[in-house]
Amino acid sequence: MSFWSFSVAVIEYLAVGSRVKNAAVATDAGRVRSVRRNVSTPGHRSFQTPEHTVAGSGPRRRVSIRRPGYQAPSRGVNMVDVVARPNIAESMALSHEVEQFLYREAEMLDSWRLPEWLELFGPTGLYLIPSTDKPDGDPARDLFLVQDDRFLLEQRINSLMRRSAHAEYPHSRTRRLVSNVRVAVQTEATLQVSANFAVFRMRGGTVDTYIGHYDHILERDEDHGFRFLTRRSVLDLDALRPHGKVSIIL
Repeated sequence: MSFWSFSVAVIEYLAVGSRVKNAAVATDAGRVRSVRRNVSTPGHRSFQTPEHTVAGSGPRRRVSIRRPGYQAPSRGVNMVDVVARPNIAESMALSHEVEQFLYREAEMLDSWRLPEWLELFGPTGLYLIPSTDKPDGDPARDLFLVQDDRFLLEQRINSLMRRSAHAEYPHSRTRRLVSNVRVAVQTEATLQVSANFAVFRMRGGTVDTYIGHYDHILERDEDHGFRFLTRRSVLDLDALRPHGKVSIIL
């Protein structure tokens, strides 16, 4: 063989080797890209290798890679256990609805629309104000400042709306602030509502302040949204001084 023929054979051999090497590198790169595209879960990653371009390679095969300590769930067991949680949107909507009801009630009282306010009570509704020395008192055993059923409350309203009610004629100016409203479902038909209040009564150049919290039990009502089964106003005052009385609706 001449030197020239030998040189040509060497060049052809090197060219074939370069093409084989490039094909192998391309195949490996395709496998890496396939792994990145087919990752399924943080604990269990699975992918499929692409079709091999090198002659004699087999079909696609499924490859499974698992992290150390990972245990696959047994058949018939859900991958994720869903924990039941209260519907936050419904809870917020209910709280907003109750807040608006209390705000409307405060507006009625500040406007002295007492006959209209009376309609917010059911037939068995109660209006209660415990004494300042026993705010957690039981109306069945303890003395209350106000302990009205629906009938007595109606008599109170009629009296306050007459000219003969000298303590409130002409009517005192009042302003009620209601805040920190909390709502809890007591039964399927009733709600337990708590809120803070501050009632300011202006009369004859004097400002009387009543501060406390509400403990109400409400039920649904088609006309007003809710109505009172129990309306309880608990004063934070340790004594009724200097006002000495409660002549308005708290």
